[in-house]
Amino acid sequence: MEEKKTIYLDTFIDLLLRNQGKVMGYCYNHLNDWALAEDATQEVFLRAWRSWPNVRNKEHANTWLWRIAARVVIDYANSQYKFIHNKGLNHEELSDDTERMEIRLILSELPPDLEEVIVLFYIDGYSYEEIAAFLSLRISTVRGRLYQARKYLKQLIVPKESSGEKVIYELLAHLWQLTDDTDARIDNWQLKNNKLVFSRGSGSFGNALSKRKDWTDYIVEAKFQIQAIGTKASALRIFWRNEQLWQGYGLSLCVDRSFIHRFEGDWRKAYFLGESEKTFELNKVHQIKIVTARNQFEVHLDGCKILDVQDPDNIYQVGGIGIRTDDLSVAIENVKVTLI
Repeated sequence: MEEKKTIYLDTFIDLLLRNQGKVMGYCYNHLNDWALAEDATQEVFLRAWRSWPNVRNKEHANTWLWRIAARVVIDYANSQYKFIHNKGLNHEELSDDTERMEIRLILSELPPDLEEVIVLFYIDGYSYEEIAAFLSLRISTVRGRLYQARKYLKQLIVPKESSGEKVIYELLAHLWQLTDDTDARIDNWQLKNNKLVFSRGSGSFGNALSKRKDWTDYIVEAKFQIQAIGTKASALRIFWRNEQLWQGYGLSLCVDRSFIHRFEGDWRKAYFLGESEKTFELNKVHQIKIVTARNQFEVHLDGCKILDVQDPDNIYQVGGIGIRTDDLSVAIENVKVTLI
């Protein structure tokens, strides 16, 4: 018996050493609080140790561990949300982090098997195939559970959201893929106080793409503040319905005007759709809203519609969103995608 315990302990310590940092990062990305993340990480490994002797296939222990981590993060987020509300704060006083907790609390009302797949798919951004592997399910079962989860959510969310929004995705740093190309430096992107900040340095270009690339009709909203520019060619570009940079539709907020193009996979290959004299002001916090419906695109800047154009070819009908900075420093926050 002692020999068995020793084997269990040795293999568990190996699991802990290989994953402790990753689990800590995962918990922090979801809870956005180091103290909570530390507590959650301890809870993950405590739960894992209690069940470790019952894990038959230790080769798939990493997958099993991440399932525990996802469950613990949801539990901690829900507990934190309830704690804040018990203090009597009203909606205006709630931070963005607390609003995300509210979304997680809504998810916790789902049956556990449905909550599990919808968190992995929508919040963590895993594919059908990856979720099927994690949970030892058929892909068809994953699809079925997601379908059932969405039906539940319609009943849960619509009565609580007066706007009737179907699904809201908040694209924070842990949901972004920061991408690189020949002239971009990933380390120029930073996360400061829940803002994506790009600071011009030795590399003056930066790219960020959402992991989700299957949206069709949706609204993109964000706040941004351009803090410094390098030349008259400086620009902030917001893409939508794109699989990769320079493929899909893009709004270019330039120094003297704004443009919408359809990009064909290369910044030099673009189909002009429209322009506006309205653009950003340096050091001003702007609110941008891009409405994408079929082949129609509207751009609102600070509540005013500045562009309303169509793509007659309607080539790109599905995709994610992206941001590219060209020779400027910018802070971006409250990025939100709402399906319509």
